[in-house]
Amino acid sequence: MEQSHYITIENLPVQLKNTQKEVPAHTLHGLERDNLKRALDRFGWTEAGKIEAANYLGISRSTIYRKIKKLNL
Repeated sequence: MEQSHYITIENLPVQLKNTQKEVPAHTLHGLERDNLKRALDRFGWTEAGKIEAANYLGISRSTIYRKIKKLNL
């Protein structure tokens, strides 16, 4: 277990250090957009689908509409 407040590359196991260069860099905005889009694709883009997607993601219905607009979905 890491004793400090931050995990640095030096604290990672060798297996993760070696694969670090292979992992594509994602922005928080991109990850949020991808997760929201996947949830909407799964549950549907209808009113009912958006409500189910919001419940699945643990956010409110109004938040899902704000995120759809903010993330240009």
